Amino acid sequence: MAKISLRLDDELAAKAKEAGHGNLSAYVTRALRHELLREELAEMRADPRLAAVESEIADEHDAAVDAYLSELGR
Repeated sequence: MAKISLRLDDELAAKAKEAGHGNLSAYVTRALRHELLREELAEMRADPRLAAVESEIADEHDAAVDAYLSELGR
């Protein structure tokens, strides 16, 4: 495991420690993992194949909702 030293202003460090329920290291680790996953997801979404699949799923969902609402409005 790597040991990293960070410099944070006092207010930011206090807020992070509070958010981490007293465990600043665990909070920073979770925040870093979250950001890395966010970046990975953004890269995946940039893939045109995924965008096409998401669009197809959204269209199918919209069609299903429209059909349901039409049934209710009979």
